[in-house]
Amino acid sequence: LSADFDLICWTGLSNAYFGLSNYLKSLEADKKCLAIALEIGDRAAEGSALGNLGINYRNLGDYKQAIDYYQQSLKLSRDAEDKRVEGNAWCNLGWAYHNLGDYQRALDCYYQHLSLARSIGDRRGEGIVLGNLGLTYSHLKCYEQATDFYQQSLVVNHEVGNRRSAAIDLANFGITLTKTKQYDKALDSLTEALFITREIGFKSGEAETLQKLAELHQALGEVEMAQQYCQQALSLATELGIPLVAECETLQLNIENEKLKMEEMQA
Repeated sequence: LSADFDLICWTGLSNAYFGLSNYLKSLEADKKCLAIALEIGDRAAEGSALGNLGINYRNLGDYKQAIDYYQQSLKLSRDAEDKRVEGNAWCNLGWAYHNLGDYQRALDCYYQHLSLARSIGDRRGEGIVLGNLGLTYSHLKCYEQATDFYQQSLVVNHEVGNRRSAAIDLANFGITLTKTKQYDKALDSLTEALFITREIGFKSGEAETLQKLAELHQALGEVEMAQQYCQQALSLATELGIPLVAECETLQLNIENEKLKMEEMQA
């Protein structure tokens, strides 16, 4: 009873810290969950802890470590014939491969998840993976396919009430719209994403949306506004200790260089 109660408490702590985007604290709690699950032989809790460890390592930028935990979670879910957990493992693996720039492998994993989610009626999982497919196709410059998947994901996420996933998709869709020079639509999408992230307290999502708003205003030649959004994103990412810090610093440098060039031209 004591071990089961401890497991419930550590799981709750992990979820709470994750919700606050405190991935280091969430990671520590997940390690406790895994140790307890192994001690009491709870295979379902073990699989859940492995998956959560992978997610936290991914959010902290350690993609290879994340992949190792995801693969363990995938094997466990297959042994248990748990299609929902297996689908989540495929989705998480895809996201890690995406972060490593291995887009084809990411797509393969996502389609595995999409097939499983639809076969068992997992609409929440379906909404998440549709958005991930949109992001990967956007990186491959297949913008029509990306747009189609984003629109599908937003419908499903609205249907199941997954506002966190909707905010992520709106922000990513905003960048796709920026790349295709649909700036007004991009601003609408990013503004809505920012509103949702702030309303639900999704801080890492807020930081990423702020960075994308900076990229949009940079594309519009509005360097002062781009600079403001980039600084907000950098401050929040630094506070959270997430890998976005490096991207923000690079973007900040690019914006400052553009500003200097504009000042020289006006001189």
